[in-house]
Amino acid sequence: MKKALLCIVAAITSALSVLASAEVTYPSKPVRVVVSYAPGNTTDQLARLIAQHLTERWGQQVIVDNRPGVGGSIGAQTVAKAPADGYTLLFTAVAAMAVNPHLYEKVGYGPLKDFAPIVLAARAPLIVAVHPSVPAANIPEPSSSPIRANKLRLCTTRREAARCPTSIWSD
Repeated sequence: MKKALLCIVAAITSALSVLASAEVTYPSKPVRVVVSYAPGNTTDQLARLIAQHLTERWGQQVIVDNRPGVGGSIGAQTVAKAPADGYTLLFTAVAAMAVNPHLYEKVGYGPLKDFAPIVLAARAPLIVAVHPSVPAANIPEPSSSPIRANKLRLCTTRREAARCPTSIWSD
């Protein structure tokens, strides 16, 4: 874990070194890392670990600022509206960049237009789970499954997903 964290810190430092050509030293003031999820979750914890290491490495304070809401869109909007000077960074999961623009009509930012990726900080597998009494080992299995019998809601399109609190969808 520590080796991976140091690699992430090194990658962020290297990627941001481009700014060094525009300024004598970077960072010359505190850096704000906007986390688009609530304090205490995995994304926040990882951001705080990285921020601590960047603070030590740069000798400049790196502040974590949680802006949760709308699946990460509030934090992304905050960073998209900030000055493009390298002092406001976004730490988010894939939802804010790849899912939300397809799920919501207006997210208030353009993932490709308003952001430049710096580093992939983590990969996290996702699972679909049901109560042990449900006789299914996978989603399409068997016709007697409560999912197939419409006892559970399975949303398979974006339009349905917007109305389905817990959904699985693909186009």
